Amino acid sequence: MQDVVRQFVNLLFPPLCLLCERTLVQGEKFMCTHCLASLPHSHLHEQRNEVLAQKLSAVLPVRFVLSYLLYQKSGSTQKLLQFLKYKNYPEVGRVIGRQFGGRLQEKGYGEAFDVVIPVPLHPKKQRQRGYNQSEEFAKGLSEVLEIPYTTDWVIRKEASSTQTRKSRLDRWLNVATIFDVPEQEKVKGKRILLVDDVVTTGATLEACATALLEGGCKELSVGAIAVA
Repeated sequence: MQDVVRQFVNLLFPPLCLLCERTLVQGEKFMCTHCLASLPHSHLHEQRNEVLAQKLSAVLPVRFVLSYLLYQKSGSTQKLLQFLKYKNYPEVGRVIGRQFGGRLQEKGYGEAFDVVIPVPLHPKKQRQRGYNQSEEFAKGLSEVLEIPYTTDWVIRKEASSTQTRKSRLDRWLNVATIFDVPEQEKVKGKRILLVDDVVTTGATLEACATALLEGGCKELSVGAIAVA
């Protein structure tokens, strides 16, 4: 019955591509095939990822540093992330996660990780938004890579102030102690893929990664929807 109702609604109000606003055809989800193919892919999972690696501390022992898209102001990636983060489109994160998961599978990353962990939001901020955009991304990756994702192995103890207009050092100090691993026995011996939505300086991702490494994980890789 729900499928019949959905089809009727779509007939009256056909869904549009979030990026170009053209009518979507059957099988397309949120983005038309043209816009999906035109996204600025980073290809960092196919080569030495110097751009993103340099955003992380040289002493942080991560195995893989991965990103699906490149981020540019006023570009398609920014528009997509705005829908995901601020316009109540959590499904966009899952679609992107599935797309990126497929690319990782093609390049042999399917057996590289035991679990996917999204960078947590502060509980107050997650209640306000209704979801964690990085968790939605993790769900899509988990589905295609066929590995579990979890949200309780690392927690955000306190909120941080906005990172806008802070220097890299100030951004690091702003988030350095806000993450914790409450049950380290869960983390020990695991190969973790830690994911976030967009990486600018990398301070938040690095702080969360440090907490997991100090918690005793066997191997840590980091990934993001986009890198600026």
